[in-house]
Amino acid sequence: MGVPVTVLAPEASFSPSPANGPSRYAQFLRPGCPLEALLINRGSDVLLVGLHGATDRSKYLLPRFEWLRTMLGMSFNALLLSDPALHLSADLELSWYIGWKGLSLPLVVSDWVRIAASTLGVDKVVFFGSSGGGFAAMQVASHVPGSTAVAFNPQTRIDRYYSSAKGRFLNTVMGSADGKWPSDLDSQDPQFSLVARYASAQPCQTYFWQNRNDRHHVDNHYLPFRREIEGGPNKCAFRFIEYDGPARHSAPTQSLLVDAISQAIGSPEDCRDRRP
Repeated sequence: MGVPVTVLAPEASFSPSPANGPSRYAQFLRPGCPLEALLINRGSDVLLVGLHGATDRSKYLLPRFEWLRTMLGMSFNALLLSDPALHLSADLELSWYIGWKGLSLPLVVSDWVRIAASTLGVDKVVFFGSSGGGFAAMQVASHVPGSTAVAFNPQTRIDRYYSSAKGRFLNTVMGSADGKWPSDLDSQDPQFSLVARYASAQPCQTYFWQNRNDRHHVDNHYLPFRREIEGGPNKCAFRFIEYDGPARHSAPTQSLLVDAISQAIGSPEDCRDRRP
Protein backbone atom coordinates (compact mmCIF):
# COMPACT_ATOMS: atom_id res chain seq x y z
CA MET A 1 0.00 0.00 0.00
CA GLY A 2 1.36 3.40 -0.97
CA VAL A 3 0.62 5.03 2.36
CA PRO A 4 3.05 7.66 3.73
CA VAL A 5 4.83 6.64 6.94
CA THR A 6 4.75 8.89 9.99
CA VAL A 7 8.01 8.36 11.88
CA LEU A 8 7.72 8.93 15.61
CA ALA A 9 10.60 10.22 17.70
CA PRO A 10 12.08 7.48 19.92
CA GLU A 11 10.54 8.89 23.10
CA ALA A 12 7.26 10.08 21.57
CA SER A 13 3.87 8.65 22.41
CA PHE A 14 1.89 6.96 19.68
CA SER A 15 -0.55 9.46 18.22
CA PRO A 16 -2.52 7.96 15.32
CA SER A 17 -4.67 10.01 12.99
CA PRO A 18 -8.43 9.89 13.64
CA ALA A 19 -9.14 10.34 9.91
CA ASN A 20 -10.89 7.62 7.98
CA GLY A 21 -8.76 5.41 5.77
CA PRO A 22 -5.25 3.93 6.12
CA SER A 23 -2.27 5.45 7.90
CA ARG A 24 1.20 4.11 8.68
CA TYR A 25 3.58 4.64 11.57
CA ALA A 26 7.12 3.68 12.60
CA GLN A 27 9.12 4.21 15.77
CA PHE A 28 12.72 3.08 16.23
CA LEU A 29 12.88 1.23 19.53
CA ARG A 30 16.61 0.75 19.00
CA PRO A 31 18.85 1.66 16.04
CA GLY A 32 17.68 -0.16 12.94
CA CYS A 33 14.66 -1.75 14.63
CA PRO A 34 11.41 0.11 14.04
CA LEU A 35 8.05 -0.96 15.37
CA GLU A 36 5.88 -0.47 12.28
CA ALA A 37 2.10 -0.32 12.10
CA LEU A 38 -0.65 0.03 9.54
CA LEU A 39 -3.92 1.42 10.87
CA ILE A 40 -7.13 1.16 8.84
CA ASN A 41 -9.94 3.36 10.18
CA ARG A 42 -13.37 2.44 8.90
CA GLY A 43 -15.35 4.17 11.62
CA SER A 44 -16.52 0.89 13.15
CA ASP A 45 -16.81 0.12 16.86
CA VAL A 46 -14.36 -2.82 16.64
CA LEU A 47 -10.56 -2.76 16.36
CA LEU A 48 -8.90 -5.91 15.03
CA VAL A 49 -5.21 -6.18 15.92
CA GLY A 50 -3.14 -8.53 13.77
CA LEU A 51 0.23 -9.97 14.83
CA HIS A 52 2.20 -12.08 12.37
CA GLY A 53 3.79 -15.48 12.78
CA ALA A 54 7.05 -16.78 11.32
CA THR A 55 8.11 -14.76 8.27
CA ASP A 56 9.94 -16.35 5.35
CA ARG A 57 12.58 -13.69 4.74
CA SER A 58 13.24 -14.95 1.20
CA LYS A 59 9.59 -14.34 0.35
CA TYR A 60 8.50 -11.31 2.38
CA LEU A 61 10.05 -7.91 2.95
CA LEU A 62 9.65 -6.04 6.22
CA PRO A 63 7.40 -4.66 7.52
CA ARG A 64 5.23 -7.77 7.60
CA PHE A 65 1.52 -6.97 7.74
CA GLU A 66 0.09 -10.48 7.68
CA TRP A 67 -3.58 -10.92 6.75
CA LEU A 68 -3.76 -7.48 5.12
CA ARG A 69 -5.92 -8.69 2.24
CA THR A 70 -8.31 -10.31 4.71
CA MET A 71 -8.57 -7.09 6.69
CA LEU A 72 -9.24 -5.08 3.53
CA GLY A 73 -12.22 -7.35 2.88
CA MET A 74 -13.77 -6.76 6.31
CA SER A 75 -15.74 -3.79 7.61
CA PHE A 76 -13.89 -3.31 10.90
CA ASN A 77 -11.00 -1.09 11.92
CA ALA A 78 -7.67 -2.89 11.83
CA LEU A 79 -4.20 -2.35 13.28
CA LEU A 80 -1.44 -4.57 11.87
CA LEU A 81 1.99 -4.51 13.51
CA SER A 82 5.35 -5.84 12.38
CA ASP A 83 7.78 -7.30 14.95
CA PRO A 84 10.82 -4.96 15.14
CA ALA A 85 13.23 -7.68 16.30
CA LEU A 86 13.22 -9.24 12.83
CA HIS A 87 15.38 -6.32 11.71
CA LEU A 88 18.21 -7.68 13.86
CA SER A 89 19.09 -10.35 11.31
CA ALA A 90 18.02 -11.38 7.82
CA ASP A 91 18.05 -14.99 9.08
CA LEU A 92 15.56 -14.37 11.88
CA GLU A 93 12.01 -15.44 11.01
CA LEU A 94 10.26 -15.50 14.38
CA SER A 95 10.66 -13.59 17.63
CA TRP A 96 7.14 -13.71 19.12
CA TYR A 97 6.88 -9.93 19.73
CA ILE A 98 8.79 -10.47 22.97
CA GLY A 99 11.22 -7.61 22.48
CA TRP A 100 14.77 -7.93 23.77
CA LYS A 101 16.66 -7.45 27.00
CA GLY A 102 15.56 -4.13 28.44
CA LEU A 103 12.41 -3.90 26.31
CA SER A 104 9.09 -5.64 26.89
CA LEU A 105 7.49 -5.32 23.47
CA PRO A 106 4.02 -6.51 24.63
CA LEU A 107 3.84 -3.46 26.89
CA VAL A 108 4.72 -1.15 24.00
CA VAL A 109 2.26 -2.82 21.64
CA SER A 110 -0.52 -2.81 24.21
CA ASP A 111 0.05 0.90 24.74
CA TRP A 112 -0.26 1.55 20.99
CA VAL A 113 -3.44 -0.53 20.88
CA ARG A 114 -5.09 1.26 23.80
CA ILE A 115 -4.26 4.64 22.23
CA ALA A 116 -5.58 3.54 18.83
CA ALA A 117 -8.77 2.20 20.41
CA SER A 118 -9.31 5.47 22.29
CA THR A 119 -8.60 7.59 19.21
CA LEU A 120 -11.04 5.60 17.09
CA GLY A 121 -13.63 5.36 19.87
CA VAL A 122 -14.05 1.60 19.60
CA ASP A 123 -15.98 -0.61 22.01
CA LYS A 124 -14.16 -3.90 21.40
CA VAL A 125 -10.55 -4.90 20.74
CA VAL A 126 -9.83 -8.31 19.20
CA PHE A 127 -6.23 -9.54 18.83
CA PHE A 128 -5.59 -12.32 16.35
CA GLY A 129 -2.69 -14.35 15.05
CA SER A 130 -1.49 -17.80 14.05
CA SER A 131 1.42 -19.78 15.50
CA GLY A 132 3.92 -17.23 16.86
CA GLY A 133 1.36 -14.53 16.14
CA GLY A 134 -1.16 -16.44 18.25
CA PHE A 135 1.34 -16.53 21.11
CA ALA A 136 1.79 -12.77 20.75
CA ALA A 137 -1.96 -12.13 20.55
CA MET A 138 -2.50 -13.92 23.86
CA GLN A 139 0.44 -12.14 25.48
CA VAL A 140 -0.59 -8.63 24.46
CA ALA A 141 -4.30 -9.22 25.16
CA SER A 142 -3.42 -9.87 28.80
CA HIS A 143 -2.28 -6.24 29.03
CA VAL A 144 -5.49 -4.81 27.52
CA PRO A 145 -8.42 -5.25 29.92
CA GLY A 146 -11.66 -6.31 28.26
CA SER A 147 -9.98 -7.43 25.04
CA THR A 148 -10.33 -10.75 23.24
CA ALA A 149 -7.63 -12.92 21.67
CA VAL A 150 -8.16 -15.27 18.72
CA ALA A 151 -5.17 -17.61 18.50
CA PHE A 152 -4.67 -20.37 15.93
CA ASN A 153 -2.25 -23.16 16.84
CA PRO A 154 -0.08 -20.95 19.04
CA GLN A 155 3.05 -21.97 20.84
CA THR A 156 2.33 -21.82 24.55
CA ARG A 157 5.90 -22.28 25.79
CA ILE A 158 8.80 -21.15 23.66
CA ASP A 159 11.15 -23.68 25.26
CA ARG A 160 8.98 -26.44 23.75
CA TYR A 161 9.21 -25.11 20.19
CA TYR A 162 11.48 -26.40 17.44
CA SER A 163 15.13 -25.99 18.40
CA SER A 164 16.15 -24.28 15.14
CA ALA A 165 13.68 -21.38 15.43
CA LYS A 166 14.17 -21.15 19.18
CA GLY A 167 17.96 -21.17 18.82
CA ARG A 168 17.99 -18.37 16.23
CA PHE A 169 15.79 -16.27 18.50
CA LEU A 170 17.98 -16.85 21.55
CA ASN A 171 21.20 -16.18 19.65
CA THR A 172 20.04 -13.12 17.73
CA VAL A 173 17.70 -11.45 20.19
CA MET A 174 18.59 -12.68 23.66
CA GLY A 175 22.39 -12.84 23.44
CA SER A 176 22.90 -16.60 23.64
CA ALA A 177 26.12 -17.96 22.16
CA ASP A 178 24.96 -21.56 21.70
CA GLY A 179 21.21 -21.45 21.09
CA LYS A 180 20.48 -22.26 24.73
CA TRP A 181 18.80 -20.15 27.38
CA PRO A 182 21.22 -17.57 28.80
CA SER A 183 21.83 -17.99 32.53
CA ASP A 184 20.17 -14.66 33.30
CA LEU A 185 16.88 -15.65 31.63
CA ASP A 186 14.22 -18.01 32.96
CA SER A 187 12.47 -19.98 30.22
CA GLN A 188 9.44 -20.20 32.52
CA ASP A 189 9.12 -16.45 32.89
CA PRO A 190 5.68 -15.24 31.71
CA GLN A 191 7.32 -13.37 28.81
CA PHE A 192 8.32 -16.74 27.32
CA SER A 193 5.46 -18.91 28.59
CA LEU A 194 1.70 -18.53 28.26
CA VAL A 195 1.37 -21.26 30.88
CA ALA A 196 3.06 -18.93 33.35
CA ARG A 197 1.25 -15.83 32.04
CA TYR A 198 -2.17 -17.41 32.52
CA ALA A 199 -1.39 -19.06 35.85
CA SER A 200 -2.89 -15.91 37.37
CA ALA A 201 -6.21 -14.30 36.42
CA GLN A 202 -6.04 -12.14 33.29
CA PRO A 203 -8.53 -9.45 32.19
CA CYS A 204 -9.20 -10.82 28.69
CA GLN A 205 -11.01 -13.59 26.86
CA THR A 206 -9.40 -16.09 24.49
CA TYR A 207 -10.58 -18.22 21.59
CA PHE A 208 -7.95 -20.93 21.20
CA TRP A 209 -8.28 -22.72 17.86
CA GLN A 210 -6.30 -25.94 17.47
CA ASN A 211 -5.80 -28.10 14.38
CA ARG A 212 -6.11 -31.70 15.59
CA ASN A 213 -3.68 -32.84 12.90
CA ASP A 214 -0.81 -30.58 13.98
CA ARG A 215 0.64 -33.22 16.28
CA HIS A 216 3.65 -31.26 17.53
CA HIS A 217 1.50 -28.40 18.73
CA VAL A 218 -1.27 -30.65 20.06
CA ASP A 219 1.13 -32.68 22.19
CA ASN A 220 3.63 -30.02 23.25
CA HIS A 221 1.56 -26.86 23.45
CA TYR A 222 -2.21 -27.26 23.24
CA LEU A 223 -2.95 -30.19 25.56
CA PRO A 224 -0.55 -29.23 28.41
CA PHE A 225 -1.81 -25.64 28.26
CA ARG A 226 -5.47 -26.63 28.20
CA ARG A 227 -5.01 -28.82 31.27
CA GLU A 228 -3.51 -25.88 33.16
CA ILE A 229 -6.27 -23.49 32.09
CA GLU A 230 -9.10 -25.85 32.98
CA GLY A 231 -7.73 -26.12 36.49
CA GLY A 232 -6.90 -22.43 36.89
CA PRO A 233 -8.43 -18.98 37.39
CA ASN A 234 -9.00 -18.26 33.66
CA LYS A 235 -11.16 -21.30 32.89
CA CYS A 236 -14.29 -19.26 32.19
CA ALA A 237 -12.43 -16.87 29.91
CA PHE A 238 -11.27 -19.55 27.44
CA ARG A 239 -13.01 -21.25 24.56
CA PHE A 240 -11.07 -24.18 23.08
CA ILE A 241 -12.11 -25.08 19.53
CA GLU A 242 -10.59 -28.05 17.72
CA TYR A 243 -10.79 -28.41 13.95
CA ASP A 244 -9.46 -30.72 11.24
CA GLY A 245 -6.78 -29.00 9.17
CA PRO A 246 -3.77 -30.26 7.22
CA ALA A 247 -1.48 -32.85 8.80
CA ARG A 248 1.11 -30.18 9.56
CA HIS A 249 1.56 -26.81 11.23
CA SER A 250 -0.19 -24.24 9.04
CA ALA A 251 -2.13 -21.00 9.14
CA PRO A 252 -5.92 -21.14 9.02
CA THR A 253 -7.76 -20.55 5.79
CA GLN A 254 -9.07 -17.06 5.20
CA SER A 255 -12.66 -18.18 5.67
CA LEU A 256 -11.87 -19.94 8.94
CA LEU A 257 -10.08 -16.87 10.29
CA VAL A 258 -12.98 -14.60 9.33
CA ASP A 259 -15.45 -16.96 10.98
CA ALA A 260 -13.32 -17.10 14.14
CA ILE A 261 -13.04 -13.32 14.34
CA SER A 262 -16.78 -12.93 13.77
CA GLN A 263 -17.47 -15.36 16.59
CA ALA A 264 -15.15 -13.48 18.92
CA ILE A 265 -16.74 -10.12 18.09
CA GLY A 266 -20.13 -11.48 19.06
CA SER A 267 -18.91 -13.24 22.19
CA PRO A 268 -20.79 -12.71 25.46
CA GLU A 269 -19.17 -11.83 28.75
CA ASP A 270 -17.32 -14.70 30.37
CA CYS A 271 -18.55 -16.28 33.59
CA ARG A 272 -16.19 -14.19 35.73
CA ASP A 273 -18.39 -11.18 34.94
CA ARG A 274 -21.74 -12.81 35.67
CA ARG A 275 -23.68 -11.75 38.71
CA PRO A 276 -26.15 -13.91 40.66
